[in-house]
Amino acid sequence: MSQPDLQNMTDQPNTWHMLRAMGGVGILCAVLIVFTFQATLPAIETNKAAALEKAIFAVIPGASTKIAFKLNENKQFEEVEKAEKGVRVVYAGYNDQNELVGVAIEANGQGFQDIIRVIYGYSPESQAIIGFQVLESKETPGLGD
Repeated sequence: MSQPDLQNMTDQPNTWHMLRAMGGVGILCAVLIVFTFQATLPAIETNKAAALEKAIFAVIPGASTKIAFKLNENKQFEEVEKAEKGVRVVYAGYNDQNELVGVAIEANGQGFQDIIRVIYGYSPESQAIIGFQVLESKETPGLGD
């Protein structure tokens, strides 16, 4: 009988050790992602609010102040301090003489990949859209240009 070749024999890696290491790295990465998301969420919300504020004045030329309104159960507009999640808000823009210049309305629609959020300005005086801006789009850049 021949003796086993000891030089060619190597220890097989233990599957449990590899799974434990990969699971540990996966859990660590998941915790880091969640922590980063939670840590940056206030800054993201602040930036979104600032972008909306800027867009409102961009789509209503000549407006210097704005008031937010929502449609209540009686189909009447009532002023709101802060827009609640899921409530449609309309922004009325006023000039320095406190005259209504236009109304900014948010809208959204299904794009190719995701929802596209836009805001447009409407002038009751001229009965026309006077401004338009995309608030959020996750579409592929350059697609359809």
